[in-house]
Amino acid sequence: MKNKLLILIFLIIVSYFCFMSANPWSFDFTKYKIYEYINSEYSLKTYNVTKNNIYEIIKKNNFYYPFIIKPEFCNGANNGVFKINSELDLEKYFSYNYDTSYIIQEYYYPKYEVGLLYERFPYEENGKIISIVLKNKNKNETEWKSLKCGNIYNNENTICLDSSNLKSKKLSHIINLISKNIPNFYAGRYDIGFNNIDDFKDGKNFKIYELNGVMGFDLRFNFTQHNIIHNIPQILLIIRWIFIRIYIGFINIICFNGNIKATICEYNKRNKYYTHCKNYEMLLQPSSA
Repeated sequence: MKNKLLILIFLIIVSYFCFMSANPWSFDFTKYKIYEYINSEYSLKTYNVTKNNIYEIIKKNNFYYPFIIKPEFCNGANNGVFKINSELDLEKYFSYNYDTSYIIQEYYYPKYEVGLLYERFPYEENGKIISIVLKNKNKNETEWKSLKCGNIYNNENTICLDSSNLKSKKLSHIINLISKNIPNFYAGRYDIGFNNIDDFKDGKNFKIYELNGVMGFDLRFNFTQHNIIHNIPQILLIIRWIFIRIYIGFINIICFNGNIKATICEYNKRNKYYTHCKNYEMLLQPSSA
C-alpha cells in the first residue's frame, strides 16, 4: 500500500511539471512580453507601465483615453481589467489596485469576441484550432465590459456559444503563423475581437487582445448544465485538455525544448504571486500568461 501511494505521489509530481512545461517559459515571460511577438496587423497598441511612469508613457506615445488597463501579473479570470475614460478613473483605479506593474491597451469595442483554443505538438510543423467559442454580447449593452462566460456556478450573463464552424484553412494558416512566431508556445487560448465574420474566417481584420497560455481554458467548459448526464461532454473536454498539456510538456522535457529549468525551478516566484494575487492559476503555469 505504501509503495502504491509513493508511486501515485510520484506520478502526480511528474504530471504537474509536465503540465507546466507545455509552454516552457520563464515566469518573467508575461502577457505583455508575449504580446510583443504578435504582428501589429493583429495586435492593439499596448504598453507596460507602473504607477510612476504611466502618465509619461501616455504623453510620450500619444496614447489617448479611453483605454483598457489590467495588472501585468494578477489578471487571471479578467481580474482588475477595466476601461479608463479619464485621469480621474485612473486615480480611482490605482486607489484600490496595488500591483507594481500594469498593461495598458488601446480601447477596441468590436461587434464580435471569441476565445480561440490552439494546440501544437512539439514534433509537428503546424498546430490546430481546437475550438472557437463566441462570447455573445447583450444587444442592449453599448458600453464596454470584460466578457466572461456565464454558467450555473457564477453570476456572469455572457452567453457563450460553440462556434467551431468559424474554423477555416485560411484562419488556421494565419493562427499558425502568429503562434509559431511566439517562442516555445504550444498550447493556449487567444481572446480575439472582430467586426465581420467572413473577414475573420479569411484570417484578416481581427485583433488579438491577449494570449492565455497553459491555463487558457477551452471555453466550452462553461457550457454547464444542472444535470450531470448533460455535463459528460464537458467532463471529457476537461480530461482531454489536461492530458494534452501533460503530453506536450513531457515531449518538451525529453527534447529539452525551451526554458525547462526555469519552468521547474521558479516555484518560489509562482508561490509569491499566488499569495499576492490569491489566484491558484499562478501555481499551475510557468508565467503569468
